[in-house]
Amino acid sequence: MSSEISLRLREKVNRNFKNKPLFAFQLHRHRTGSLIAPHWHPQTEILHILQGNGIINLNGFNISPPDGSLLVVNPNQLHSYTGDAGLKEVIVDIYQFSPETLCLANEFPGQKELLRPLSRGETGLDPVTLPDSTGYTEIMDIIQKLNKLFIGNKHIQSWQHVAGKALLLELVAQFAACSKLVVIPRQGTQAHESVRNLISFLQEQYAQRISLTDMANFLHLNYVYMIRIFKKYTGLTPLAYLHQIRLEHAQLILQNEKVSISIVAERCGFESTNHFIRMFHLYYGKPPGKWAREQEYPFE
Repeated sequence: MSSEISLRLREKVNRNFKNKPLFAFQLHRHRTGSLIAPHWHPQTEILHILQGNGIINLNGFNISPPDGSLLVVNPNQLHSYTGDAGLKEVIVDIYQFSPETLCLANEFPGQKELLRPLSRGETGLDPVTLPDSTGYTEIMDIIQKLNKLFIGNKHIQSWQHVAGKALLLELVAQFAACSKLVVIPRQGTQAHESVRNLISFLQEQYAQRISLTDMANFLHLNYVYMIRIFKKYTGLTPLAYLHQIRLEHAQLILQNEKVSISIVAERCGFESTNHFIRMFHLYYGKPPGKWAREQEYPFE
């Protein structure tokens, strides 16, 4: 996958999976810090780490996968990706599919035992497959076939739908053959739910003046405890996450509208234009005006 995109996933994002059994794209970034903001979605997501050391936070657990690793994010799991200090480049292939699309019209033993639990969210795929793990080569062969079917194809033909579904079924079968299916807990902890609620709150209210006290009051929690659990589940402090949300919205405005930097700063909730310019330069390595002039790739 060669196209470079800026990935903007948020919680409960629903792509149009009626037209494709699989979405595949590439994250390619040249900076450290937060690469994928904390989010969740109803699809299964597979990340193939091609290049770049970083930390993936999955439901509060930090994973530092080596190059070549496969990581699976099962539906509705909170996750984020942060690049290590000194990291120059990150390249990650990302694949998404809806587990419910795996089920067939006619019941058979494998569907009842494997596919139905997956579609209901009772089981999922093992989160980590390292390059030296059992079944890694076979799983990667299937992923590469999916890659060839869907990458760069805007008009998917009927035979590709059928082939794609067959390959996804083969992928699940390979995970099962390697004993890499796991039971998914039905409910998260109260701390986990508090973090998800705060993420939704910040995504909706990012343009407003929001303090740590405001966040803590929203959750009815002590703000020190709030900061601790938020960082555990996301790898970021609440303020760092809020800055990232604001900066990503600023990117969208700069990409699509002809407005002044001061207006962008105001619309995205920054306390001043200078603060916005300083944060943007710190995060993206260049001031917003220069960044806007250099953009040549579309946002998702």
